[in-house]
Amino acid sequence: MATTTHSHGDRPYNWLWIAGLWAGLGILSASQDVFAMLSAGMHHSWARMFFALTLAWLPWALATPVVIHLGRKYPVAWKPLKWWLIHLGAIIAIDLVASAWATLLEVLLQPWMPDFETHSFLVTWPLKFSGSLLPALILYAVILAVTYVLDSRAKAAAQQTDTARLNEQLSYAQLNALQRQIEPHFIFNTLNSISGLVRENKNDAAVSMIVALSDFLRRVAGSTNEARVRLAQEMEFLELYLQIQEARFAAGAGRRGARRGVAVGGHAAPDRLQRRSAAGSRRVFGQRRHRVVEFAHAPQASVRRGF
Repeated sequence: MATTTHSHGDRPYNWLWIAGLWAGLGILSASQDVFAMLSAGMHHSWARMFFALTLAWLPWALATPVVIHLGRKYPVAWKPLKWWLIHLGAIIAIDLVASAWATLLEVLLQPWMPDFETHSFLVTWPLKFSGSLLPALILYAVILAVTYVLDSRAKAAAQQTDTARLNEQLSYAQLNALQRQIEPHFIFNTLNSISGLVRENKNDAAVSMIVALSDFLRRVAGSTNEARVRLAQEMEFLELYLQIQEARFAAGAGRRGARRGVAVGGHAAPDRLQRRSAAGSRRVFGQRRHRVVEFAHAPQASVRRGF
């Protein structure tokens, strides 16, 4: 990967971004100095000057992760005083290294020639250190401010993510609670229908309904914790549900028709009413099942579990 990250805790900082920002700042600062001296009519080695002024920012680029680490470990506050001393010591140390590096570049490259020659390292370094102490303080404060702003935004985003996750978990919990309330009523009604089929000696229909109910409950138990399922699986689930409902309503319609026939004529002669009710029930649920099966040919789709 072109991007290398290092993290303190859960908050990473990106070396590529740090290098890019300091390189851009160095090029901009060096360009301003070179063009300002050119417009003033000075005579220097412009290429070496640009190179030296740009590379002078390298210690700050390398020290930025250290400043970020210190800012997170010792947040700036009125107390304790020890933390302020730690930050002050870091500023002085970074300025010492940065001024020594800039002095070394000037001694080696002599960018101010031919107008004047840079003095020796031991003479130039203290002057450069004292002159860059205030800019170092400002740069250190800017790095800390940017770090705190980015960390606060990352913390707010993490809190929003946690809130959304908790809301989603709450929705699933409410849905599961509702499912637990609905399932007993469905099971009781189905068992009553099965007992009615057994009393009417419709053993094959009762066995089929028991098998369908068993398969249905097995699928419910196996998919309780699934947030998403394939559309084909959901259609199979609905197909089992419709089969059970069809058997329930068909059996209920048959029993009501038989009772109505006995009440009207004293016998169960109107079998035509029973057949009509059962046929009507099959037609209704057959149409619903047909519409369900039409959608079952998209196995790659997924739907949210809402049952």
